Amino acid sequence: MEGISTIELISGTGGVFVSNKIDKILKYFEFKHPNVHINVYRSSKDPEVGRMLRFFNAEGSAALNLDTGEVDIQINDETFRKSVIYEELAHALQYHRDGNVEVNSLDYYKREIEVAQCMLDKVARGRLRLKEDEIVQTENNLRVYQEAVVNLGGVV
Repeated sequence: MEGISTIELISGTGGVFVSNKIDKILKYFEFKHPNVHINVYRSSKDPEVGRMLRFFNAEGSAALNLDTGEVDIQINDETFRKSVIYEELAHALQYHRDGNVEVNSLDYYKREIEVAQCMLDKVARGRLRLKEDEIVQTENNLRVYQEAVVNLGGVV
């Protein structure tokens, strides 16, 4: 089974508009993973996406559509945060690899840890460029997820 850490994340998209940056990342993902079917919903095209994400205090979300088997990704694209897009795409790969998971379960937090560690590893190895605030946020999220695993009786 291919692990998340083996995915190739691209870095750097040049000085293009936000939607073009996102489109470039998505097109590359679809090229690298043609068997992972995703639907991307953006706050700039659907205000309900932005409202839903604000309600959950999230910049993005990914969920397996149990009816279609596709992964629905919602992103707040009013600001470009590469880490959000990569995180949600990594979750799409997890859904494709492992199936659905219940939110706030031990497996859910283990998946969150896997993605955060993968992203931080890619940053450390120079394979992914993120802004400093994105790195700090990913590190903070990792600590929160690790604490949640321990609180649920798991081992980090």
